[in-house]
Amino acid sequence: MPLSQSSPSSLVPNMLVLVAGVLLLVVILRLVAGALDHERIRKEIGRRGGRVTAIRWSPFGKGWLAESVARIYEVHYADASGQARRAWVKTSMLAGVYFADDQPETVAGASPARNDLAREVERLRAENAALREKVRDG
Repeated sequence: MPLSQSSPSSLVPNMLVLVAGVLLLVVILRLVAGALDHERIRKEIGRRGGRVTAIRWSPFGKGWLAESVARIYEVHYADASGQARRAWVKTSMLAGVYFADDQPETVAGASPARNDLAREVERLRAENAALREKVRDG
C-alpha cells in the first residue's frame, strides 16, 4: 500500500514513537543544560575564591516571573572568607551567571554567637578542604 494511502490506525503507533522520541530528546537536553549550568556556577564561585556546597534547580525562584530563557538555581556556598552564603543564581549558555539576592546564611532564630560559630565551622571546613587538596597535589 502506498504511503499516501496508509490507514489512520497505522499512524497512531508512528505518532506515539515520534512523541516519545521528542520527549526523550527534551529530557536529555535539559539534563545536559543542567550539568553545564552547574559547572558554570561552580567556576564563577571558584573564580571569586569561594566553594559551592549545594546547587538546587529552582524553576520558581526569585525572578522567575520575568525570566523566559535563563534557568534559576538556589546556590549555597562559602565565600573567600569562609562566610556561608545563599544566592539565587540565573544562568544560561549565552547570559553567563547572574547572582540575585546573595546574602549571608544565618540559622533561623539563633543567637549571633551561634551564627558566628556556624561561620567559623564553614571557614574551617573550607580551610581543611584546601589543605587536603594542597597535600594531595604535593
